[in-house]
Amino acid sequence: ELSRACLGSARAAAVLRHGVGGPPPTRLLEALLCHDALLPLALQRALHRLYLKLLGEPAFKQDFSRALLSAYSHVSREYVGGVGTAEDTALSFTVQLFTAPSVVRALAADGLVEVL
Repeated sequence: ELSRACLGSARAAAVLRHGVGGPPPTRLLEALLCHDALLPLALQRALHRLYLKLLGEPAFKQDFSRALLSAYSHVSREYVGGVGTAEDTALSFTVQLFTAPSVVRALAADGLVEVL
């Protein structure tokens, strides 16, 4: 489980955005989001709280939006197939992200809106 101390910390934001010398930021987030429903519930909920706190940072919000769009079709198929629950799905983040004009404009500029 994620340590309570790292929730909302600058270090957590940096690791989720840039990785730890590993995959590009959206790849790390995409992997976490794709497998979100398979995580132990305590870890999943801790990550969701962390994501919500970090969404206040514009750069993280953009990276997270791209990662969620990349994972969207996989997560949707899994959810429709019975994997995950309505109260704990990563799809709930779409409301916070895709109703924000700045996020939608940036995704549209990158040609990513068609994914939805």
